[in-house]
Amino acid sequence: WWLGVCLGLAPAGAWVAITGEIGSYTWYPDLLLVSIGVMVWIAAFDLGYAQMDIDSDKENNVKSFPSRFSPPTTMAVMILSVPIWAAAFSVVSIWGSLASMCSIVGVMIASGESFQKWWFRAHVSTGWILLAAMQLS
Repeated sequence: WWLGVCLGLAPAGAWVAITGEIGSYTWYPDLLLVSIGVMVWIAAFDLGYAQMDIDSDKENNVKSFPSRFSPPTTMAVMILSVPIWAAAFSVVSIWGSLASMCSIVGVMIASGESFQKWWFRAHVSTGWILLAAMQLS
């Protein structure tokens, strides 16, 4: 989750850099929700990749989320994260958020070795869809 937290600060940092506003509330609630959306989106994306390292994590006593809580629990957290970040991103564009959620549906039907490929493509397309939605808003 730390990667998500760090990257979730990026929209807020960009806002401060562009506007110079740090003490006003002009960013609230839109920027807060976008930052939360980025945090959850990236954390879910990272959990997908952390699953590939479970055996190595256990051998080296690394306390990753998947090695602590098992692959089924990790998968449940990843899938439950999707509507959370989609709801947060709906402040930017409801259509972009819905399109992003549709791209994730493929992940839910993917299985086995193809899962990582689907997970990667779904999250990459989410970024492009949200960028397009922000430009069209």
